[in-house]
Amino acid sequence: MDKVKITHNFHGTKFSIFDYRVIGSNLIKMKTNDKYFHASTLIDDWYYESVVFKGVVRNRKPSTKVGYSITFEVPRDDQFRAYYNELQGQIGKGYDYKGAMLGFFGIKIQDDDRYYCNELNNIFLKHYAPELISERTNYSPKDLRLVLMAWKYGQSQV
Repeated sequence: MDKVKITHNFHGTKFSIFDYRVIGSNLIKMKTNDKYFHASTLIDDWYYESVVFKGVVRNRKPSTKVGYSITFEVPRDDQFRAYYNELQGQIGKGYDYKGAMLGFFGIKIQDDDRYYCNELNNIFLKHYAPELISERTNYSPKDLRLVLMAWKYGQSQV
């Protein structure tokens, strides 16, 4: 069966002091004690991400420089199609400012019409590892990276 690569990217670009993204990215990095502040997903040469002021977009290039990636190779089967169709259905939805901000305080909320970057990656977890979705809080880029790494390398031991 044909396989597809799903790559989860973590971004850690340094911005100019005059770039509006510098405040949010530095807050996330300070709160999580990590160098990455954003996450995106790459499938078939398309980047899927939720970007401040734009919401959920699909582009050929990521919004910021990718610093670390985790790739899963999965069959292009019904499970993949269900995941991919749900991901495609989010394009054009707004950015979840409330979810991103409340996540700093460990409060989980989900607006089905808005996403911040890591909530978009929960769609992957929903279809491939639903037991890893946190019921208590939304994942930071660091949390998401650690969960995906643990799951990937745990799967390779089976």
